[in-house]
Amino acid sequence: MRRLSKDLERCRTFRIGSVEVPYELSRRRVKYPRLEFKTGKLVVILPRNARDEISLLEKRASWIVEKFTQIEQSIRRIADGVRLDGLIIFGKVYHPDKNGKVCIKAGHTLVELNLGEKKKMMQILRRLLRTEIDKLVQEYSKKFGVRPNKVFVRTQKTKWASCSTKGNLSFNLRLVHLPPQLVQYVVCHEVLHLRERKHSKTFWDLVKREFRNFKQLEKDLLDYWFFVQRYSIFGKLFS
Repeated sequence: MRRLSKDLERCRTFRIGSVEVPYELSRRRVKYPRLEFKTGKLVVILPRNARDEISLLEKRASWIVEKFTQIEQSIRRIADGVRLDGLIIFGKVYHPDKNGKVCIKAGHTLVELNLGEKKKMMQILRRLLRTEIDKLVQEYSKKFGVRPNKVFVRTQKTKWASCSTKGNLSFNLRLVHLPPQLVQYVVCHEVLHLRERKHSKTFWDLVKREFRNFKQLEKDLLDYWFFVQRYSIFGKLFS
């Protein structure tokens, strides 16, 4: 395992006017420097022999502020309707008791989660999501006349889901926090990729038949993506 001190330096901040943007500096074996906001946090990636990041930050200052502002707005759109001491399971907020326990309703049964037992909690959440995912994959596979090779639930870092060239579907465990319609949309989207590989006009026409509001759902997914990356309970859970 590479030493963190060599590859990822501690969090810093870059001030642009009245805006202060936190960022992490990562030195890697790359030829050119670049900036990433994949998880909502700015990561400055530099070649290992680069002097520093200041000139790059100053050059891209306008873009950084624009992207940072958009992400903060996305987070607020979700956070404004959620008490931040709660846990969202399929769009519903559950609040832990003084012992850190949360009782959620899954179908016709109650399931108890303990925020202090991370491993067990992850297993339960994975099982809950897997049950829902399998049901939806079966439903849409039959509807679109396709068959996936394998279906996985993983802790993906950069996307909600994916469809491989081998026909494998992978879904992000963080989907367990999304409202049911968004989970349904993500599953439909990926199953459709078994029929139409690219985001072609045909693909989006098929999506629109199932979800006439798909453009709004795409925006909601983006908002939730940045929200779950930032939200403290989620961060501790998936780190």
